[in-house]
Amino acid sequence: VDSCSFDVLEGIHYVGIAPDRSWLAFATDNGVQLRRTWNGPIEALLPWPKPTHPERITQLIPSPMGNCALLVTPQGFSLLKPDKALPISAADRDLEEGEELGYALSMEHGAVSRDGRYFVVGHQSSNHLVFDENGQLVADIGPHCEYPHFALFDYENAHLLANSGHFYNGETISIPV
Repeated sequence: VDSCSFDVLEGIHYVGIAPDRSWLAFATDNGVQLRRTWNGPIEALLPWPKPTHPERITQLIPSPMGNCALLVTPQGFSLLKPDKALPISAADRDLEEGEELGYALSMEHGAVSRDGRYFVVGHQSSNHLVFDENGQLVADIGPHCEYPHFALFDYENAHLLANSGHFYNGETISIPV
């Protein structure tokens, strides 16, 4: 975007940015390209969980370390690494390889800590789930209101803010990292 004009990026389906703004993730047909700058060289190519890119991407957040990215879609959550895509939610982990979730998630969301150590995911019918960089579950945080719909690590990386809501009411809790 420049003033009142814009350019279409051919072959790019979605663009995400790391929490510290150090990396960009470009969703392409061949995988997720990690770059340090908009026109910079491709530093890593991360595979999709399936042979093709997802039909809809809710969030794509590269790690500040530049070694992986969190993929959030209505079909589930994956930690994309250079050699594989790890499913990182309870629903996804129970599926056989190649099996579909069978329904779309609602209010799916994710966040990456500023140091790249933690990844949090959640959706309307789940708790907030916190994973480490290896995809291991390290915390399961229940909502204080009915439906989880947003999570964020604070700027200092000292707290995870987890929000849930019901209609126009909601609650946010702060969890020390």
